[in-house]
Amino acid sequence: MRLAFILLALVSTQALAQWEYLASKNMAYVKSSNTDVAATVLENDSNQPAFMLVTSSPVACTKPNGCTNGIVLTVNGKPVKFNVLVAGKAHTSTPSTQEGAEYIVKQFSSKNTVTIGDSEFDATGFNKTSKQVMDTIENAL
Repeated sequence: MRLAFILLALVSTQALAQWEYLASKNMAYVKSSNTDVAATVLENDSNQPAFMLVTSSPVACTKPNGCTNGIVLTVNGKPVKFNVLVAGKAHTSTPSTQEGAEYIVKQFSSKNTVTIGDSEFDATGFNKTSKQVMDTIENAL
């Protein structure tokens, strides 16, 4: 969850027009052009690339292990289920199914922009930066 807080700090200080790669965290990220939401591709606990949305939550969660629930967001017109975790004020959402994750990656790989819920993201640089994440995972000892 510390990664979510780091990303929230980056998003609040930079207006990202396209996907960027952060080598120190092996992650790619972009800020929405119209909301305070960031989209990320990063290494998950299973050493696999994972897609995540990060934002600050209007209501803080005070449970020690965070608060979880589910939500359905429309991704380029198609409903996709997400798992949501709120820890403190960091709010992260990950696709609930592999099919949903693959659909999102396909949208970023093949479109100029991707709309998730009310947030619009530029897809410029997605293929390059997500490849950097995957290459780093594959080449790690």
